Amino acid sequence: MRLLPALLFTVLLTGCAALPTRVQWSVVIKNGTTAPVGNAHVLFREFESVGGHIAQGGRKKDAIAPPPIPDKATVVWESENGEKHRQEVEVLKKLKLKNEVEVVFTILPDNQVSVTEQPFFKLPANWKVVPR
Repeated sequence: MRLLPALLFTVLLTGCAALPTRVQWSVVIKNGTTAPVGNAHVLFREFESVGGHIAQGGRKKDAIAPPPIPDKATVVWESENGEKHRQEVEVLKKLKLKNEVEVVFTILPDNQVSVTEQPFFKLPANWKVVPR
């Protein structure tokens, strides 16, 4: 009888360890041009990121985007003169990290879009909050 609880515990332990972790990632859209852009968004599946008007050098971020990270996304924006732009970009192939990552879509001066990544910010392990 002692074997049954131990066996059950082992199955539960290894079964839970084998479950995939939920992907956490965020979408950042950045204006890398020298002028403001308007109506800027990142689109994939049924998702549309925050964005809208972004000042030169500015950025907007969706804290958590829906998993999984898409293979491709479409970036749309309007330049200062009202010209509409739309570019499909590779996403998943450009990433080294697949979890806890900010995917940064940068609108460049030549009306192209670059896709880069940066890990989520984490506080150092030895950092402590000191109450006042």
